[in-house]
Amino acid sequence: MDSDFDQGIQLLKSEQFEEAIVVFSILINKDVANAKFYCERGVTYMHLKRFDKAISDMDKAAELEPKNGYRFASRAFVKGAAGDVTGGIKDYEKAVELNPEDDISTTIWGYFKNV
Repeated sequence: MDSDFDQGIQLLKSEQFEEAIVVFSILINKDVANAKFYCERGVTYMHLKRFDKAISDMDKAAELEPKNGYRFASRAFVKGAAGDVTGGIKDYEKAVELNPEDDISTTIWGYFKNV
């Protein structure tokens, strides 16, 4: 399954988004409890500006790993791209709460907190 995941990541990096979605969807069907598959498919949907699907996948990733700050930071990024700045700030706040050592989330949250 790792090689399939790697293939999905390569497709995403090479901007073959539709193909990447297919790979990540197959992986999800094989392992519905793997948060990273939902997260990467969500990122892929975001690149296609399918924000409802992207946020839905990010919601699932956060549900599966509620103590993983990266899941909230990823969803925050997607929400920001979709224009939901308030929702993004709340998710960055949660990401910092879960992982205060994460420089990216801390910096972004700090910026918006002081705006």
